[in-house]
Amino acid sequence: QQPLGHQSIFQLQIENASAEKISIAKLHDVLDRTVSQLTDSSSVLEKYSDVGDGILLVAIVPVGHIIVVWDGSAYVDFNIFTHSESINHETEIVNPFMSKMGITNTVLRDNYPRGAGRVVNFMKDFFFHDDNKDQEEDSFDYDDNNDLEENKE
Repeated sequence: QQPLGHQSIFQLQIENASAEKISIAKLHDVLDRTVSQLTDSSSVLEKYSDVGDGILLVAIVPVGHIIVVWDGSAYVDFNIFTHSESINHETEIVNPFMSKMGITNTVLRDNYPRGAGRVVNFMKDFFFHDDNKDQEEDSFDYDDNNDLEENKE
């Protein structure tokens, strides 16, 4: 397996009183400011507001991408991918955005490792040390041939 990055999905719920303060322009501005704090490099922020009642914002940054969808009513969804697992999506992207928007309620948060190969784990889940070096290879006695012979009876 080859880990390639980290993806997070967040769903934020807008309280009734706050929903009146949400606008397409404000969402665009706040995401732009959040992205600019994340990276010093150039980034691309595209806005698609001609579909439905809300907006789709796509930020392409050197460290990955951020996709924000607002349904025009009560929910703002984040789909964040970064090539590095060292970037904490919640504290470095979502929380600053929520603070600037006045949103306080996270209703969904999922984190996924991304990569190539059959099984993909986060890099932090790999063990690169051998603490059991002095222990026997098997901690129990098991003899394949004898076991098979006993089970035939």
